[in-house]
Amino acid sequence: MKTKGKKIDRLYGIELLRIISMLMVLSLHFLIKGNYNKSENVYVNSESWVLICFSVVAVNCYVLISGYFMCEKSFKLSRIINTYTQMFFYSIATFAVMIIIGINQFSVGSLAKSIMPFVFNNYWFVTTYILLLFISPLLNSAINNMSKSKMKLVLFTLVCIFCFINNIVKPINPIESSGGYGLIWFIVLYMTAAYIKKYYVASGEWIKYFLLYVVFAVINFGVHCLFSGKGVVWDNSMVRDYNNILVYCASVCLFLAFLNLRINNKVMIRIIGFISPLTFAVYLIHESPFVQSFIWEHINVNKLCLDNGMFFLFAIVTIILLFLLCCCFEFIRSRLFKVLRINKGIIRISDFAERIIRKKVGK
Repeated sequence: MKTKGKKIDRLYGIELLRIISMLMVLSLHFLIKGNYNKSENVYVNSESWVLICFSVVAVNCYVLISGYFMCEKSFKLSRIINTYTQMFFYSIATFAVMIIIGINQFSVGSLAKSIMPFVFNNYWFVTTYILLLFISPLLNSAINNMSKSKMKLVLFTLVCIFCFINNIVKPINPIESSGGYGLIWFIVLYMTAAYIKKYYVASGEWIKYFLLYVVFAVINFGVHCLFSGKGVVWDNSMVRDYNNILVYCASVCLFLAFLNLRINNKVMIRIIGFISPLTFAVYLIHESPFVQSFIWEHINVNKLCLDNGMFFLFAIVTIILLFLLCCCFEFIRSRLFKVLRINKGIIRISDFAERIIRKKVGK
């Protein structure tokens, strides 16, 4: 960080954003996989799209956070193995639990899917994130060898090609049409975070950036209202794309808002410090292929037939309860791994493997 003092506060602001981003991820899945955004009730439908337009920044913010911290760190194989181990644990655990309690039926195919989550791409975000971790040394090398003006030019070009221009020509774009779900977009976000890390000086003016985030989210909702169901480029799908120019700008503004946020309350710091490390597991648990269909089958607008003004409150309470439940599971897992010294074992194995690889490459 460029400014003296308050470094810890700003870092806790980022950790708070990590928590909020995961709540936003849950919100998106609740609204879209629960079909609330397709409700025939005008109130429920409208409220759903408001929440979607404010929450769609979640994945971008998560990658921005990672890029901000990793762009100045050396490569560690243990980061990748830790991420994979956590994913593998929850893939196996959710598979076993759902069979034991009689929700799912055992099959060889589902067993294979549970023990090879990376091969079957059970978690698209983790797959892409691990690939980003693998190429991070290459990205960091490029970042460290670029001047400020050259990095600004590179970032501007990337955003133009894979964000702004992509929004205009998405149906015929031969370069990237995934909607920001691929490695290319994660690289753009990584470069964005690295530029902020190297050249942005936090001033504590978080309200300004938060209001800008609100403005971009409101404009995105306006775009939804204008083009919804008309089959044009800026339809509902584009509104939800992570590489939508409005979503990108909103994501950067929200990230800067929390980067500037200074948290001094000791109780808040303890709560944030406790919950933040648990958040990644929230995604791994509720997005498990063995769990998600069960969750969204029961928390579904077609089952609940919501048609009153209590929808917003129902959504918030449901999302928070799911979040806290998953955090409890992760707390138990993390303590189990600590008692069994699994994390230390992963670090030792990773460091040993890394030393061998470096020796082989160095020859």
